[in-house]
Amino acid sequence: MSGGLWRATQAEVLMIWASRIPIVFCAAIPVGCFLVVFELYHIEGARDRLALDHALRALPVLFLAAWRLFVFQAAVVAFAAFWATVDSQYGMIRVMGAQPISRVEYILGKWAGICVHIAVFAGVLILSLTGWAVAYSGVRGIGPADLAAFCRFATELLLLSLALGAIALSAASLRRTVGSGIVTALMALIGLAFMATLPFDVVPPRYVFVRYLFFPIQEFANPFPGADGPFIRLYSFGDFFTVVVGTPLAMLMPSALWFRRRDITE
Repeated sequence: MSGGLWRATQAEVLMIWASRIPIVFCAAIPVGCFLVVFELYHIEGARDRLALDHALRALPVLFLAAWRLFVFQAAVVAFAAFWATVDSQYGMIRVMGAQPISRVEYILGKWAGICVHIAVFAGVLILSLTGWAVAYSGVRGIGPADLAAFCRFATELLLLSLALGAIALSAASLRRTVGSGIVTALMALIGLAFMATLPFDVVPPRYVFVRYLFFPIQEFANPFPGADGPFIRLYSFGDFFTVVVGTPLAMLMPSALWFRRRDITE
């Protein structure tokens, strides 16, 4: 990483953190996870109906219940789109453009700073769900195979969260205001979801990003034997990595090239 890019990334991380928005996110995630846990354990009686005899058997059920609400994903998209466009909306982009760094270093530093916080949010989500699973189901009976599955799950969820953020910020960076950036980011995700409806001979299913939204959960055994659902693995990790890394890159590259020629004097 060049000196200019490193300084731009540091400045972006410090600026975002100083806003205290990340602190609110990190504080809200454990609370939101507890609401899911409370419903499953105290209202629906999941402990009695499912074999949740240790934390890593309870974790996939908790993750499925929390992830399918799409609150975390929506928050990541809004966060990424907001910080990708806030400099432009309030005129700070002209100040940053006067600094001794190139436009590419500036935009890559901004994106890297946003992604650092998204990685933190994903880590907090993983730790929160795991912590509540430990508190309610304990750790007795966890073996090496369970720990290996957990490590794969955490890695895949981190990659998926970063991909969602990268897609959002790349789409939002094409706009000049926060509102239009958030809308454009959401439209980009809707467009990716629309790909799932296309005939398989037009777009093979393994290349559709939204088909991997529940991929991390497939590292764990299906807690609902005999039932089809997101625990059934249809694609390999190679497919997952190719799509989850390739899709954001395919959107980031044209966005960065467009920014090089963009008028930033508005």
